[in-house]
Amino acid sequence: MKRKKRGLGNPALIAAAAQNPVVVNNVQKGAKTLLWLGLGVGGFFAGRTILRNINKQSILSKIDTNQNFRAAQSIYASIPAGLKKGDGSLFNPFGFVSDLVNQIAMIWQSTDTQRILDLGKSEITNFDETAKAFKVLYREDLQMLLQKVMNQAELNAFYNNASSYKAASAKFETAASGDIGKVIITTKDSNLYLMYSTPQNNVSSLIPLSQMVPAGTKIGVYYGKKITNVRDGDTNEYYAAKYGTAKSGNVIAIIVPVKNSKFVSNISGSLTSYKKITFQDYTKGKMSVL
Repeated sequence: MKRKKRGLGNPALIAAAAQNPVVVNNVQKGAKTLLWLGLGVGGFFAGRTILRNINKQSILSKIDTNQNFRAAQSIYASIPAGLKKGDGSLFNPFGFVSDLVNQIAMIWQSTDTQRILDLGKSEITNFDETAKAFKVLYREDLQMLLQKVMNQAELNAFYNNASSYKAASAKFETAASGDIGKVIITTKDSNLYLMYSTPQNNVSSLIPLSQMVPAGTKIGVYYGKKITNVRDGDTNEYYAAKYGTAKSGNVIAIIVPVKNSKFVSNISGSLTSYKKITFQDYTKGKMSVL
């Protein structure tokens, strides 16, 4: 004769337990705890995703007016996919598929190192800001990624170029008088700076313009000044186009690389086909091109 199973395997005991208020209450509490725990974990991940998207959209909304944010995008585009991590997705949560495709793509892609060096020289004015934007946009550490794609000499050059301005040691030269009074026109898309200089030709500050200035834009009237040694590692020569004079007596001018510019005679009808810069707040370099 088979022995009956004891414990909760017995239907009678199960029914009795189900009618016991203490047991029912504990089960309900456990279920609620699990529910709230599940909602809490889900809410945490959902909230984190929402916050990331808000931060990302905040940076993207300022790309046109913040050149350090633009530099983050440009650096990312200069690095081959094979060296970037996979972001993952619902069906590929750890990015394995993306990483495999990236490794295959790396076979025929190479890093545009010169482009990255140029960005450090011409666009980045605050590396920390660029690195933070890079982290938010791509969830990668910019410094670690650069160590993968550049050798030590290139890294040293990049970080030197991407440091703060060296405005105090900029050197002025008086150029030939033949072009004085002519209008400077950009011949290439360029990241330009607004310069404040004292009557003694000492640069007091440099302010990056808020957006890239396209080729074919009138910069201003040339007043005979050529400037070198504007930033660490910057070997460009710049022409200065006078914009105005501050109350302090400092000259306000836009400077443009000599290699990215030309002179056009300031005569009636000769400048109508060119774009022009309009400032919304020149003290911050905020401008647009019309």
